[in-house]
Amino acid sequence: MKRAMKRPISTLAEYLGDGSRFEGFECWVQALASRERTAESPTEASALRMLSILTVACQEAFRRETEQHNQPIADTLLLLARMAGMAVMAPTLDFIEDSEPADAKDLVEILVDEFGYGAEFVLEKDADARMREEARFSRDGLS
Repeated sequence: MKRAMKRPISTLAEYLGDGSRFEGFECWVQALASRERTAESPTEASALRMLSILTVACQEAFRRETEQHNQPIADTLLLLARMAGMAVMAPTLDFIEDSEPADAKDLVEILVDEFGYGAEFVLEKDADARMREEARFSRDGLS
């Protein structure tokens, strides 16, 4: 979490406009957009579009709570994860209501697993990126 405090989090207006931006965040969203353009399947393109939209929304929610409302970072992240789960479940309610109870229960379990998969994926990618960065710094004598 200390790493997140090193730079201010950009506002949605800054992200969408010409204001200053958090370089890592901007690069990541630009990479998602680039990958979407070269996606090999409609499902991959859809996933990248949804990830871009949700990333911007989560970034703005996090920034507002921590900067405008002075909420603690750890508390905000935990609540954001819970709210994201609720937001994803909201569009599934009609489907669940129209499903057999066993099918609905299976869907909820799968969704919970998918949340975990997404979190683990990002953590692994971040760990890989950090290891490459540390190796580069060690090799270049920048550590």
